[in-house]
Amino acid sequence: MKKKITLLGLLVAFLLCICPLYAEEEARGVWVTIWNSTTEAEIQEIVDKVDEYNFNQIYAHIRYRGDAYYEPNREDTTYENPEPRNEYVDTVPQDLDVLQTFIDYADAKESEIEVHAWVVLYPATTANMPEDPNHIYNRKPEWMTVDQDGNSPEGDEYLEPGVPGVNEYLRDVCMDIVMNYDIDGLHFDYIRYDGTEWGYNPEALDQFEEDTGVDSDDPRGEAVWNTWRRQQINSFVEMFYREAMSHETDLQVTAAVVSFLGTDPRQGQLSGHDYWSARGFMDAVIPMVYSVDIDDMRSRYDMVAEESAPYNRHIYAGLGPYQTGMTPEILVDQVEELRDIEDNTRPEGYVFFAYAALTENDDAMFKALRDGPFSERVDPPSM
Repeated sequence: MKKKITLLGLLVAFLLCICPLYAEEEARGVWVTIWNSTTEAEIQEIVDKVDEYNFNQIYAHIRYRGDAYYEPNREDTTYENPEPRNEYVDTVPQDLDVLQTFIDYADAKESEIEVHAWVVLYPATTANMPEDPNHIYNRKPEWMTVDQDGNSPEGDEYLEPGVPGVNEYLRDVCMDIVMNYDIDGLHFDYIRYDGTEWGYNPEALDQFEEDTGVDSDDPRGEAVWNTWRRQQINSFVEMFYREAMSHETDLQVTAAVVSFLGTDPRQGQLSGHDYWSARGFMDAVIPMVYSVDIDDMRSRYDMVAEESAPYNRHIYAGLGPYQTGMTPEILVDQVEELRDIEDNTRPEGYVFFAYAALTENDDAMFKALRDGPFSERVDPPSM
């Protein structure tokens, strides 16, 4: 009898060893937009719900369009950060440090809740031009991207990654956050071109020709041109990651990655997510696979995951509860579908866009996740 118990014990131990990692560690994150974080009371309620529903990550939106919902150069001034406070969302009081408030309330919880600073990177304006003279659009209008006809993106101005000085400026802004706030992660959004039609800023074209020796008007240079533009974003990622790790080795660096079915983001948006993972300059990529249709969602996820998985970095699935037609049952089914993946493309967690959608109808989606796949509290993945 003792021998049988021993064999049974060995079998149980073996099964525990091979069971999915989500039983012990799993990212359960939520993107919280700045429009839901306009008061201290709102932020406290967000953290309370994240804790109540067994989530463990908050992606706090603290840079929208070249403006700061935190205090630039708060104490450490190593990296110059002139960005104005609350330029676009004026419902946030000037004296509310959104990022620090999230950190304080998360730290007060007994359970582990990570706070990731969500930074919208290259978009610089909305259709409404900024008034503050320190805003990057007013300080450096020559840094904006255009198409071949000299037009700006409709409704927005974007910083041009290929213009010398742009990436260094963004590095300093992001490093200022790292140096002054006890964050768990720095999360990049819009870390891409908005499409291949952009990038024709004259300074960028001059830099391209200097770097490659290829005339920007030569149609035979299209592949070189696309590769060069993609490399400008790759260069930012590498520059920031190396700088951040030299100061804060525990920092997690993550990025939201577009995933449109039928369009490889490496080509359509000149995203280099596979390069970032391969070189070790990104700790987790989060493909935004927003779809009500489970097969469409899965196809979008697989496209990015298969490109990033071989490099032993984390992948979190970005799911879209905000979408028209989404129900609590569909959202749970999507999580379960991805959990059932048996190879190395299975996600180490899930991030949901966005908090407001999870709270609709008396927290219906939050409750469905807690009563289903998130019934047990777990820690976020270790890096």
